[in-house]
Amino acid sequence: MRTKSILIILIVSITFLNCRKENKFENNTELCKILGKMTEDDQKIRGTTKLFDPFFEILDSIKTANKLTKEIYTNLSTEEQLEWGKIARKIAEKRSKKSKKEIDSLWNIQTKLDNKNTELLIEIVKKRGWVDKVSLNCEEYAAPWVIFRHSQEKYWKEIRPLIEKAYKEKKLGGMEYIMIDNQLKGRPSFNFDFEKK
Repeated sequence: MRTKSILIILIVSITFLNCRKENKFENNTELCKILGKMTEDDQKIRGTTKLFDPFFEILDSIKTANKLTKEIYTNLSTEEQLEWGKIARKIAEKRSKKSKKEIDSLWNIQTKLDNKNTELLIEIVKKRGWVDKVSLNCEEYAAPWVIFRHSQEKYWKEIRPLIEKAYKEKKLGGMEYIMIDNQLKGRPSFNFDFEKK
């Protein structure tokens, strides 16, 4: 009898968890948090200076430390701006350079995040249609189009009908459509023709 009770509880628990998992995209507040986290993860590594030259980050820090607002800095002579740039460049050159192995490792981490995000967004769009910060009234910053913009080629055939449908339904804006479409074509030079469809 005890085994039957445990089995029934286990079946009910699994059924409840599966139903809850299936319904998680119905709650707009929860979905906003998911999209916000996905957008954050999209920029986790690519949005940092870990992969790039830290020059501009250092120059911005120097300007802030010296109370050089954007307006003040813009009004400096070219020679004065170049002097600040030389200081920033000297500091940037002292920072250790990442090896190819380190850069490849960081990109590998970002690619895994991108793949996870892409798979999740495909699932969301299939269940809810195209969603974004405005349609869900999200407080979090969420830009789901950027997830498909950074998708790997293995997902492109699955993404194509999703964005075509969203664009035709006017749920996906022209610029976002163009950015994703450009990715799905291997990023050729841009054509900003919003009226193509």
